[in-house]
This record gives sequence, structure tokens and C-alpha cells, in this order.
Amino acid sequence: MLQNIYDKVGLCEKMSYFDFQYDSNGDPLISNCQTVDFYKYYTTANSIVAFEALYRNKQSIQEKFLAYWDKVSARFGTNPFVVGFDPLNEPFPGNFLRNPKLLEPGHADQINLAPMYAAIQEKFMANSNETSKMWFEPNVFPDEIGVPIGEGDLGGKVFPVGFQTPPGGAIGSPNHVLNDHTYCC
Repeated sequence: MLQNIYDKVGLCEKMSYFDFQYDSNGDPLISNCQTVDFYKYYTTANSIVAFEALYRNKQSIQEKFLAYWDKVSARFGTNPFVVGFDPLNEPFPGNFLRNPKLLEPGHADQINLAPMYAAIQEKFMANSNETSKMWFEPNVFPDEIGVPIGEGDLGGKVFPVGFQTPPGGAIGSPNHVLNDHTYCC
């Protein structure tokens, strides 16, 4: 029903839409991938489904992600040259096509990121010293909208993040840094 709108704004395309060449492993060639601005990949069906799988632990992907951070923190958590860790760079809100509420500023932070980040923080703190820091990021979209969308420009609006407390911590935690991205505001 919404396909015409998706097509007009380039939303929910499959990666095959880009008509890339693939290597022997079935991966698109890096040289092809570099011809498209990276942010356009975020709105592909593949990306939306992958983020949703991570947040909802489909096929145990979040468990595997937590196990990864457990290993990383066991190896580097007490290294005095590691100033912090950022578990997920520029997280996407998830499947906002099925759950439009994810487009409300801060909502996806509360329901998708905060619980997952808290679980990662628990693993990290179990393996590190008390000075270790989590550099946690909110969803870039819609929390921060600084790029033109379609015909108009939303004016670089920045909205409050949805974290009520640092994930797995309390207000004033010495073990957290809010790592917010802005590009053009």
C-alpha cells in the first residue's frame, strides 16, 4: 500500500537495487559500494531487517553480539590505553515500517538500545576496571535530523535522546559517555 511512497523517497529497496557486481563469496565489490553514499544503505530492506533482528534477538543475533563484547572486554577491558568502547556506531531505529512509533524521537533509544546496551555494559564491567567507559550512541535518526529530506529541509532539528539514565548505570555515572553524532546541524 505504501510502495509508491517508498519508491519516491528510495526507502526499503533491496541491496540488489544497486546492481553491484559480486565477488566469489557473494559479497558486493567494495569499489561498487563506494559509489553510493553510505547512508543510503541504512534504508534498504536488508539493513532494516538486520537491525530489527539484532534488537529482537532473532536467530540469537543479539546473544552473539553480547558474546562478542564479552570477549572484547575480557581482552581489552583492563588495558590502560583503552579510553572507552562504543558498542554500536550510528544505530538505526529498527523496522519503523512495521512500528512507526520508532520514528518518535527517543523511543527507539528506550526500547531497542537501552536494554541491549545495559546487557553489554554488564559484560564489560565484569571484565574491566572501574575506569572503563561505555561511549553509547542514540539512534542517529530520528534523534538528530540535520540533512535535507526529499524536497524540503527539516532545518537541522535536534531532539532529546531517549535514555533516562546511562545504560546499566545511573545519572552521573563515571563509566558512561554520551557519544552523539551530528554532521550538519
